[in-house]
Amino acid sequence: MKCRGQMTLGGEAMRGKRVWNGAALLAWLLLFAASAAARTGVVNTSDLNLRNSPQIVHGNIIGKLNSGDRVSILAQDSRWLQVRTDAGLTGWVDMDYVDEATRAVVNTDGLNLRTGPAIRADNVIGKLNAGDAVIITGRQGRWLQVRTESGRSGWVDMDFVDEDAAPAPAVRTTAPPPQDTGRHTAPGGSSARVNADQLNLRSAPDLTANNVIGRLVLDAEVTVLEDRGEWLRVRTGSGTEGWAAAVYFDRDGFSNFDALIKNAQDIFHASYSIERVTFIDGSEQFKEYKPSRVMEAYNIVNRLLHTPGFTEHDTALLLRGKCLTVIGWYSHAFDPGFFKQRKDDYRANGSAGNYVYSGADFKRIMKEFPKSNLADDAAFELANLPRPGGCEDRLDCHFSRELDAFSGFLTEYPDSTLARRAIELINAAGPDLIPLSDDLDRGAAGSYAFERDKLIEHIERYRRLMSNHPNPDRVYALHAIADSFAALGLKDRALPLYDAIIEKFPRYEMIEHIKQSRDALKSK
Repeated sequence: MKCRGQMTLGGEAMRGKRVWNGAALLAWLLLFAASAAARTGVVNTSDLNLRNSPQIVHGNIIGKLNSGDRVSILAQDSRWLQVRTDAGLTGWVDMDYVDEATRAVVNTDGLNLRTGPAIRADNVIGKLNAGDAVIITGRQGRWLQVRTESGRSGWVDMDFVDEDAAPAPAVRTTAPPPQDTGRHTAPGGSSARVNADQLNLRSAPDLTANNVIGRLVLDAEVTVLEDRGEWLRVRTGSGTEGWAAAVYFDRDGFSNFDALIKNAQDIFHASYSIERVTFIDGSEQFKEYKPSRVMEAYNIVNRLLHTPGFTEHDTALLLRGKCLTVIGWYSHAFDPGFFKQRKDDYRANGSAGNYVYSGADFKRIMKEFPKSNLADDAAFELANLPRPGGCEDRLDCHFSRELDAFSGFLTEYPDSTLARRAIELINAAGPDLIPLSDDLDRGAAGSYAFERDKLIEHIERYRRLMSNHPNPDRVYALHAIADSFAALGLKDRALPLYDAIIEKFPRYEMIEHIKQSRDALKSK
């Protein structure tokens, strides 16, 4: 777990010595007292298993957490943390995948609190002032996600927040001048073109006051008068002069492609939040997407793919494909005309009233950029595309369909870092559920029915795929398969798998559980 220091009361802060005033100190102490009983943590990975006990055992997964989710840390048992989610669900997670939140203090007045990690005209949701206490709950680039003492969450520029510091009365009321990183004024000025839908034009190169004097629109041409790295002083066609963020300009035929791609990725990752997690008993996961942010990311990357000189096509195609996947599955939140214009990209999913993306961008990466380090990401996303109904409550059908989807990926990209995620998804569609049921004799696993012969056939096919698979994470598949065979009463198939795991994976974290399962099965 990554802990970033202890709170200090008094002493030197990052930007100079500070003395506490009563109101600021009280606010800080109230915030600290509220978080003292349960430390705050932030999940730093996607699809983190939330378990009902501090151990890896098939069947103890009660939900999933995603990167950026906030949790309250209640207890610790060895390398496990007991946490409580914002939705009130309590469980255990691996401590390596939770960063303990950091306390911090705003060091300037008028700091914009934004809905996402980007400078936009419409994403300011509040203002913070010098001395305000916050808790840092996330990071993206130069942006910090924070929670205020009133419980409000948003994003701020990291330059105007002191970490592990304390509020003080002697505060700066204006932002420091930006660092001069290669300032120059081109003779006669150079030209630039706006690459954002709306861009604030400011009277000074900072974000800390009401200094917006106008707005620039997409493709507006300006003359660059001065360059300060992250900021440009520009003159518009009407003669207005002001400052704007450099990342949102294409200059003299050159686009800041890396920055634009990073910005689009940040916008996409900030476009959704988890409202409810997936339970093993069938309760579904609910993601609340912000349609405007998804479409904004799509527009940026789609425009890049049609820009002369742009070469990072695999990166852009992967992100565009992810956007199109979300837009289709949550089509009710988007303009119907979008799908009419892209009939080749989607097929209607009548049972749910939405659209399933064809995966064209993922296929294009695999075909045109087979040696790209994103080829396996594309193959994984293609295999993981939403699958419309058809299986109803048939466990053998769900399991077979998930196995069919990921078999090609695991065969083609055996060394991919996403192999374990693919194995977890296959396990969750069948093998994880089978050992939990008391109704297997009547062809049921929880709320799912199955045909015994078909289910055994699919498990056996999974065993053949993973028995000699080169990825060491295959142990998670073999464990699930052995437990499934044992639960179905197939002792002659389960025991050889338990023995193989004990022999080939002696350091597997569940090795003692494997031995106990084998010995118990032998005694039957």
